[in-house]
Amino acid sequence: MDAVLLQQETEPEESPASVLEELEEIVDRLLPPQLGCAAPVDLRSNLIDTGDSYVLQIAIPGADARTMRIEVTGHEVTVRGRYHLAGENNGSYIWRHLCSAAYRDVVDLPKDVTPDGAEADYRQGVLTIRLMKTGTFTSPTYIPVHVA
Repeated sequence: MDAVLLQQETEPEESPASVLEELEEIVDRLLPPQLGCAAPVDLRSNLIDTGDSYVLQIAIPGADARTMRIEVTGHEVTVRGRYHLAGENNGSYIWRHLCSAAYRDVVDLPKDVTPDGAEADYRQGVLTIRLMKTGTFTSPTYIPVHVA
């Protein structure tokens, strides 16, 4: 597996696209769901204690890894991003349970973790984040996602 670099103590530069994604996330949370699209998206996850680290697995099938943003501070991991599903132009929905939407999940770990050796990859619809237990994230640290 390729090493994943961390950007420590600095927030990634906000692009116009990321600002638009954040606005869309806010709108998705404020407006009522339409045509059966549920908001917010319920993410399923596993947290595994390997002794010296935690492995967090979050099922996010169909998500675009380029929109994933992972922020770690102390013992809290926040994952957010956006699903995008292209609509069908040649018909109308009878029902709709799959839709474009923002997702956000906050996970409280039992102990603080360190940015040293942290990595994240997205494979077959599952985001896997590995974090070492020793040390602490003193300020928000963003972990880029490696797509396998």
